Order: sequence, then structure tokens, then C-alpha cells
Amino acid sequence: MALLEEGERRFRYPVGLELPQDLRVLLQALHVLGGSYERDEKAALLQVRGRGAGPLRGRLDLGSNATLLRFSIGICTVLGGELELDGSPQLRRRPIGPLCALVQDLGAHFSFSQTPGHLPLHFRAPGLRSRGTWGTPIVVDPSAGTQGASGLLLGLAALGRGAHLHCPSAKGDTHPYLLLTGEALEVMGYPACRSEAGTLVLPSRSPRPQPGGRSPAGGDIHVPRDPSALAFALVVAALQSRECFFPGPLLGVSHPDLRILEDLREMGHECEATPEGLRFRGRGAGAGDLCIQDLDLRPDSFPPLSLLCVFREGVHVLGDAPRLRIKESDRIGALAQGFRSLGIEVQEREGGLRIRGGWTPKGEGPKELDPRGDHRMAMVFLLLSRLGGLHTRVLGESCVEKSWPSFPRFLKEVGVGDGRTED
Repeated sequence: MALLEEGERRFRYPVGLELPQDLRVLLQALHVLGGSYERDEKAALLQVRGRGAGPLRGRLDLGSNATLLRFSIGICTVLGGELELDGSPQLRRRPIGPLCALVQDLGAHFSFSQTPGHLPLHFRAPGLRSRGTWGTPIVVDPSAGTQGASGLLLGLAALGRGAHLHCPSAKGDTHPYLLLTGEALEVMGYPACRSEAGTLVLPSRSPRPQPGGRSPAGGDIHVPRDPSALAFALVVAALQSRECFFPGPLLGVSHPDLRILEDLREMGHECEATPEGLRFRGRGAGAGDLCIQDLDLRPDSFPPLSLLCVFREGVHVLGDAPRLRIKESDRIGALAQGFRSLGIEVQEREGGLRIRGGWTPKGEGPKELDPRGDHRMAMVFLLLSRLGGLHTRVLGESCVEKSWPSFPRFLKEVGVGDGRTED
């Protein structure tokens, strides 16, 4: 969003954060699209200079950053411009046909140079500046991905035009990821969006955000911790019966991955979220059957919850998340294959898994586990191997750099697998 403004924005992020690969790709894209940034690592400060809400033009190497892919398509649809988009072989395998079909209805044109519905992609859009029906909702099928809808919302906010985006969840209310984007805009000084029966209403921008990147309340913008990574840390603390504190604010209240706090409370763990941070007390793996079926709205919770289910006594069902099949890997298939090789009883379903928990490692385990180049699968398998006291090698474990470069160091600091802990 800072790229689409004139002037500068200052972001403060958690001290000690190593920039994940996805963020490094995004910062490189800022340069290509006409913005710039400076990073003060010691002060944990990122200063971004924007280039305004003009058309986007450039060639982006997206690496494995699917979020940037979908956001850039949504933003360019609104602002107009022409983009050449390509990425890693892994990103090329991920389908984007449904998103392209959505923006085609809004005047965008695109061509696939190799495989229909997949990168590489040439994208061109006239923009929506002259759109005459701003009161007519833009209808977004959530199956096309909510990140494209969020990109549309950011572009519309940059234009300062009011709009309606209809993107309902399975319950008929506004999809939580779109609400989260609206919350982020409000933090940056834009008027608050409102939700009406599955539709997010974006007001016209009045007044404009204050010059120099300051929100109306003043001060820098503080970037919270990533709830998808936090979920892994919480599960480790739960399994180790640890008491811990995670300083700093949590990401917007609408973030669906934070619902893992409710899951953990129901299992008997203690969670207390305060303005200063999150206090947590783990109670061990525990026992009792689990059935969690709402994971379509929070698919990043699936991998850490599956890890917890492996150790928890009982028969557990995680489901209703078929889009896990088209993430960085087929995550349902990858987890099922890895669990079976460890002797864990698991049944694979179209949208989830049925796991018989209470796993106790027998023997040395397999020599290798294959995360299929997927950072979250690598995290699960590294934890399983070390928590189980195995000497199993995780192939290509460096793929965790996509979202959490210091994950191996985190494991060492919490003593997973080596009997040592550091507070």
C-alpha cells in the first residue's frame, strides 16, 4: 500500500526478524515498480518511499511469492498498466485461472505463454478510473482466492474511490481475509470499511492519509508477528508444557489463523492476549478426540494442528480445506505420506485428514522425509523428527526461508531434539 502513495511510510517490525524470502521478493518488486526502501536492521525499521497511484508497469520475478502474484494482479486491474509476471517452477504449478477470469470481467487482458491458467503471464488492464458503476458491487468468488480481492481493495483505496466488494465466506458474512485487509488500511489512516452481509464497503477517501506516511494518530506503523508462524510456536509450547510470552500486538482481530487460540483453549491450554503481548501456558499433548472442520477459512492452521494431533491421544479429524491441495505442495498428500512413513495411522480425505494420535516412535524411523519444497511441510517434518528423537533427514529443509529463515535456530533455542532450552 505504501508503494501506491506519494511520500514515505515508516514500518517497525519485531526486533531480530530475519527477512523471509517472500518479503525480499516484495521489496525487490518495489524497485521494479518505481518505489524504493531503506532498512535499518539495528532499529528494526523499514522506510518505504511510494510512487503514487499511477498505472503499474514492469517485469516481476515473483520467486515463490503467490501472495504478491495475486495482489499485483488485483492492484493492476484497478490502477491499470502492463505486467510481465513469472516465478519459480513451484509457483508456475499453482493455478491462477479463476483469478484471471474474475479480473477479465473488469476489463483486464492476459495471455499465458506456456500453460493456460499458469505462469508465465502477460497482464494488461485499462484500469477502473473511469468505471461508471461504482455503486455496483464487485462480486468475488472466494474459490478464486481472497488475495486477488484484497489486491482490488488496495487499488481502490489508492484511487480514493468508494466501492463495494462482495466476497462472502461459507457462512455468508464477509470473508475474514478481506476484513483483515480493511483493518490494515484503517491502521494506515484510511477510513474504516464496514461489512454488510458478505460485502465490504470501502468509503471514499476523505480525509486523505496525512503526508509523510503518518497515520492520523501519528507515529510509525508497527508490524505484528505472523500468526501462521505463531501457530507453530504455540503448538511446540503446548506439547512441551511450557509457559511463555510473545511480546507485541497480534495481527488484526479478523485474522482467521488466530482462531487457533480458541482451539488450544478448548484443549485445556491457557492463552491470554493483552496489548503487551500473548501469555501462554501449555498443558502437554493431552487426550480426547478432535474434529475441526472450519479450516477452509484458515488453511495455514492445518499443518501445526496436524502436528498436535499426531501426539494427542484420540482420533482426530481435520477437514473442509480442499484448497490445501494447491498450495506450495499438495499439503494433504504430503502430510499423509510423511505421517505413514513414521508409522502414524492416517486416512487421507479430499479436504483433510483423519489421524489416530498418541504416536510413539518405534525404531529409528525413515532416513528421509520429503516436504516437496514446501516451507510449512518442512516445519512439520523437522518438528516431528526432533520431538520424536529421530535422526531423520528432511530433504531441502532450507525451503523454510520462504517464511521463517530462523526456524532451525528457533528449534535449537527451545531445545527441540537436543535436550537444551534457552529462554
